[in-house]
Amino acid sequence: MRLPTSDAGRRSTSERLGGRWLISWKVYAVLALLWLLMLSTQLGQSPDADVTTMLWWASSGAAASGAIAFLAHRTVFRSRETTPVKIWTVAVYFGNHVPSAFLYEYGRQQAGMAVDGSLLSRIVALVVTQSLVAVSITLLFDYWYDVKAQRDSLVETRIQATLLDQSRADLYRQLQKQLDYDTRRKISEKNPDLLSVIDQATQPTLVPYATDIGHAITDFSQRVVKPLSRSLWEMTATPIPRVNLRQALSAVISRQPFNTLALCIFVLVSSGPPTLARTDLWRAALYLLIGLTIIVVVASSTNRLMACRPRRHTAIFMATFVVFQSTTLLMNTLHPWFGLDPVSGSSFASQIVGSAAVIIVTSALGAWHRETTDVLESAAGDVNDELISAIASSRSISTHAQELARLLHGSVQTRLTACSMSIERSIRDSDETALNLALLEAVAILKAPLPDVEIADTVGEEIGRKVALWNGLCAIDVEMDPATRNLAPPNTRDIGRVAEEAMSNAIRHGGASNLTLAVYAADNGSIVVRLDDNGTRPDQSAAGIGSAMFTQATRGDWSLTATESGTRFEAAIPTA
Repeated sequence: MRLPTSDAGRRSTSERLGGRWLISWKVYAVLALLWLLMLSTQLGQSPDADVTTMLWWASSGAAASGAIAFLAHRTVFRSRETTPVKIWTVAVYFGNHVPSAFLYEYGRQQAGMAVDGSLLSRIVALVVTQSLVAVSITLLFDYWYDVKAQRDSLVETRIQATLLDQSRADLYRQLQKQLDYDTRRKISEKNPDLLSVIDQATQPTLVPYATDIGHAITDFSQRVVKPLSRSLWEMTATPIPRVNLRQALSAVISRQPFNTLALCIFVLVSSGPPTLARTDLWRAALYLLIGLTIIVVVASSTNRLMACRPRRHTAIFMATFVVFQSTTLLMNTLHPWFGLDPVSGSSFASQIVGSAAVIIVTSALGAWHRETTDVLESAAGDVNDELISAIASSRSISTHAQELARLLHGSVQTRLTACSMSIERSIRDSDETALNLALLEAVAILKAPLPDVEIADTVGEEIGRKVALWNGLCAIDVEMDPATRNLAPPNTRDIGRVAEEAMSNAIRHGGASNLTLAVYAADNGSIVVRLDDNGTRPDQSAAGIGSAMFTQATRGDWSLTATESGTRFEAAIPTA
């Protein structure tokens, strides 16, 4: 099987630069972090500088850059993910670094920091540096997500054909058998006689066992249904392994060559602008040329040597690593020849640490790429029918597991709770008629825990079905206008489940006895479910399946707040 290639892998560099990651809060966050590191270094070299003033100007520059990026994201670049912008437009956009660079460099002067060269030269150097770093980070994020897309594509390719043969009905029947078995086993452990009573249930024979049946219902809910719904919800199937950072770092020394191009780019970006600001153009160019030549000669020669002698790869890599650090000392001794100031001890230590970090990072990225490619290709090459069947079975269960978990946690748990409460209330009130009805319902649940899945045609019918489960146990006032009642969105079942879970939580956990359920259509097309109750104030210390269901159905647009009379739950379920 060939390794799949994502769309990002077929795009040109200009298309990748002008695509999704041209403007991203993640890229902006990385740039801001690097900016803070640069600022902290420069402040350390100017102990008498006004730190507050410098931070104010630097923050203003960052805010200006962010504001320009946000405006571009909302206007001219809003469709860049589907239609990448032209490379010349990208170049123009990088002009947004000019205001931030001006404010930053002007702030250095105002704060009394040590500066070299004119304001204009420093601004140009900073703009070039920021642009090159932004390009590198943008391409890095694009590649990172390209690898993720390849992994996802490989998973789908391996299992798609077999998934077509997997049936939801088969899984449903399998779960029904498991619940039946667990139900009978739990009841027989507690009370063997009760099992025969349930099997031959008639109304007169159930009353003496009312308390036992109530306990069986509660036990079944807590010990069988609740754990099973949680395990189904948490099921996942991820057959393709991932490469972790430790694995990539271990491969740096033992397998990975030096990244010559990345090292050269780093030298140009980090040393180019400061060197140009401290000496004339020709001497700066010669100084940089010597440094780049040393890197190219040493790295290229070492890479060839490691390729010829792979068994000594680690020793050669470490020896060359030391040579590169010695080169830093050599270049510093040449400073007087090129009109550059001598390097202090602290600056030299920073150079050594920075150089070592760059070598490790650039090689680690290459190692991560290599290890990831090897893993994906190995996964693609090892595919066989048995493995495909196993993965497809896991994915099929994963696909339907959450659907069944919702059913267990929602409808089944609601029926169990309502039935248990009805039995307790009937015994307490000595209501024989209500007790008999509740016992028959309890036996029906224990015989067939999974109800037939019904799909209502409209929102009104679905809400009516959910409210009917609590008839006689709680006063529920439903507020729904005719237009909303007759709506039939494709996710009507989700709307009913949100209302069902909210009512169940209010009654079971909040002890509510009066509920007001309002369902209406919002201006944006969403269906809003709002529930007010007279129960105890909400406790959100431990989120469970119910919270996860709310988040999934509403895409996170839900809230639970305390009111003067109890609790208010509000959720907006998108219909598109």
